[in-house]
Amino acid sequence: MIQKLSCKRSVLLILITLLLFFNASLAAEDLITITTHDGLELVGKLDLPDQKPIPAVVLFVHGSGPNTYQNHRSYGEIEFNYFDLFAQEFNKRGIAFFRYNTRGTKIGNNPPYYDQVDRDLYQTNLPLNQVRDIEAVLRYLKMLEPLAEAKVYLLGWSEGTILAPMVVERGKVEVDALLLAGYVHDTLFEAIRWQNSGASSMLFYKKYFDQDGDGIISSEEYEKDPYQIIPTVFNGAKFAEIDQNGDNILTNDDFKILLQPRLTRLLAAIDNGEDDWIWNNYFRATSAWFKAHFELESNHKRLLKLALPIYIFHGEDDQHVPVEGALEIEKKFENQGKENINVYVFKGHDHDLNYTTWPLQGEISAGLKAIFENAEKLSH
Repeated sequence: MIQKLSCKRSVLLILITLLLFFNASLAAEDLITITTHDGLELVGKLDLPDQKPIPAVVLFVHGSGPNTYQNHRSYGEIEFNYFDLFAQEFNKRGIAFFRYNTRGTKIGNNPPYYDQVDRDLYQTNLPLNQVRDIEAVLRYLKMLEPLAEAKVYLLGWSEGTILAPMVVERGKVEVDALLLAGYVHDTLFEAIRWQNSGASSMLFYKKYFDQDGDGIISSEEYEKDPYQIIPTVFNGAKFAEIDQNGDNILTNDDFKILLQPRLTRLLAAIDNGEDDWIWNNYFRATSAWFKAHFELESNHKRLLKLALPIYIFHGEDDQHVPVEGALEIEKKFENQGKENINVYVFKGHDHDLNYTTWPLQGEISAGLKAIFENAEKLSH
């Protein structure tokens, strides 16, 4: 009997020691490994603020392509981790921050992406699996003692603005608010069509050529080329080579004609499962990922079903998804008498809300500040 009690006491002491070690090891920033529903291991990084209790934790929901918990990048001689800014700004407001490696992705050493991608595992990086991964992460985070009572905010960017609402719609885990940046209003298919419609291109080129602000580019404006775009971006192309319809002005139509062969080739590659072509000529994605996204319901239909607070942050100069979508969803909520949405549109901001002003100039853009400040208001 004494031996049995001694054995039980030893086990108890071991459990207590392990518990104390676990809590003690949860430092201000920790790497965490989380097992997914299908047995994969995702590595993520948790940054905890100094102050306690912690009112909220923000989970970053990635945009398209392979991503790591660092997303290390470089501009010339400047190297930085993309997520350091988010950890810094959320933590200083008392909010925890978590991000993770996407499926099949590890930290790497080689530019430009500084990652290692297992192409076979990455084939499983499909929308529903991505959503289930987020659910697994949230279940794990809520088991951590410092975050047990914390509110949960999903910060989705680009594709993440589709995935984060899907998590809420499924209702498998608790989410208290959505912060959506670079908001995708329609399906991925519609977004790709818009990107190749010429409208996205004109957003870029008007900034550098349209000196009188009339929304078109004349041959005179093109020839002036104050920012030296012709030799660097257009490879020295003459105006007539860009003016595809020959009307002596550059508009959406000209760039749509130029982009049509590329769009046709992309859609054929998706249909035919030409993953290598997509990876090397478009961006790092799979045909299965595209096809799965094409089957999803439009994001704006999904958002209208949700009752939690939703915040949208969008740049007027976003070339990936049109700003009109953010304005339209605001109107849809208003027409249905729903008051749980706040839409912020920022002049002169791009898809990343001018993130690069931070590593290049040490300044945080108005769009990013709005994300941090609204999260802080929500947490209190």
